Amino acid sequence: RWCWNGEVRTISSSRELASLLSEALDEAFPHAPIVQNELVNRRFLSSQAAAARRNLIEAMISSADEELLGLTGYPPERSIYESVLRRSGIHREDGDGRWRFGAPSEMDRGLQRAWDHVVDRLRSYQLEPTGISEIFRDLAKRPYGVAEGFVPILFCACLLANSANLALYE
Repeated sequence: RWCWNGEVRTISSSRELASLLSEALDEAFPHAPIVQNELVNRRFLSSQAAAARRNLIEAMISSADEELLGLTGYPPERSIYESVLRRSGIHREDGDGRWRFGAPSEMDRGLQRAWDHVVDRLRSYQLEPTGISEIFRDLAKRPYGVAEGFVPILFCACLLANSANLALYE
């Protein structure tokens, strides 16, 4: 017996169940970004995916001004880069032929909203500093539902794109 929004639904196939689940999740997480990479689009990463994410973040920090972040060949971090950072326009070539990080294109409104949330939290003029773990928790909750495997990549890209105005301290 399946219920949604107080209404009993008749489910007769796995396809109908998947459709109902999709409808429920769209309503619960209306600002969820589309992350089409199974290596980081999960709550817990495999050791290989965690290593790829770490390598990608290192490349983001050390080679932000290079095409493909200086990645050569096709290691797993390149797959994450292509499917998330490049596809969304977060890492792109500007009019001067320089590669840089910036807000995602309007193609994915959920990713744009999650990006804006991180930037807004980092730019808030509170007397108390904002903890990174607090921002990470916000992104995992409603209305964003960002996969915990992707959050550090998104955070790093936001920080790099706004490095002239933002700073981290310990």
